[in-house]
Amino acid sequence: MKKALILTASFGGGHNKAANNIKEKLIKRNFIVQEVDLLREISEKLDNLLVGGYLNIVSKTPELYGLIYKGTNFSTQNIFSKPILNILSTKILPIIEDIKPDVIIGTHVFAIGMIEHIKNKNLYNCPFISIITDYVTHKMYFSDCVDYYIVASEFTKEKMIEDGIKKEKVFAYGIPINDAFKVRKFSKKEGFNILTIFGTLGMNDFSEYIIPILDISKDIKMTMVCGKNEELKEKLLKKYALFVEEKRLDILGYTQNIAQLMEENQILITKPGGLSVTEAIIKNIPMIIPFFIPGHEQENKNFIVDQEIGVFAPDVESVVKEVKKFYKNRRKIEYMASNMKEIAKTFSVEKIIDLIENIIQRP
Repeated sequence: MKKALILTASFGGGHNKAANNIKEKLIKRNFIVQEVDLLREISEKLDNLLVGGYLNIVSKTPELYGLIYKGTNFSTQNIFSKPILNILSTKILPIIEDIKPDVIIGTHVFAIGMIEHIKNKNLYNCPFISIITDYVTHKMYFSDCVDYYIVASEFTKEKMIEDGIKKEKVFAYGIPINDAFKVRKFSKKEGFNILTIFGTLGMNDFSEYIIPILDISKDIKMTMVCGKNEELKEKLLKKYALFVEEKRLDILGYTQNIAQLMEENQILITKPGGLSVTEAIIKNIPMIIPFFIPGHEQENKNFIVDQEIGVFAPDVESVVKEVKKFYKNRRKIEYMASNMKEIAKTFSVEKIIDLIENIIQRP
């Protein structure tokens, strides 16, 4: 039986979701798959410290995170993380030796540092694939130990080639998403419908936007997804009960129906996480970005604006202004949706699995 080891980390939800989506596909191709959360496997205390610290920084002092991102994006040899990852790799090696995978797949940059140390020491050797879950690649992803990169778009691929990565190592197959986003089952709802989604990171309360947006026209309706933030959900349900009763506002908690919601609504207001952006591109729903985490999400925001698949609106007034533009000019929605279709042409989780199978069959 073919064996695959997937290495991920819980810094935000995108890395784990990408890992899970790849895992499901590999199992369907008769792979034995082991998915390992790197830090949690090594030490629960270390995982809580690093992941908790990351969440704390990006939510309370995002500017500091932005400085760290920029400060470590100057070299492939990072003097801050490399010694730590070298030590941690010794904790992962026994897992690798026990599983004896035919291929290792990483969905987080930490996997690269660990596998690099293991390969350089000739402790274990098999093909290593890095899946990058953002639209611009941080230099810490650049390593000779990576045999192949799966990247978010042709734009991402071209930028990596410009930065010195060999063309034959980079495949623009897109960030792996759930199969639910591939098929279309639902039509747009009547009226002008706006979907807002907030993940585990970013803005805690979008309520200041609700009334100004709904005041634009009686024809406008909003669906808000609060995720696992039940406190926010209950607060909004109570505060905006009248709009909810009038069926102009729908407030949801955690839901697995994001694909359906994207099909039913005209535009999406969200933060630019890599996986969320890919899901929106697949569903051809233009985005309004009111906020981002400095660093990787800022790069994603720039991609969205440059590719004309969404707009950046940093405050309430700007968001309302952009909603009005979309509402009055439906051709703008069609234009951006068309751009999304073009970008999505190369997206294929099946091609990622084909590549993995081809790699391990080579002598």
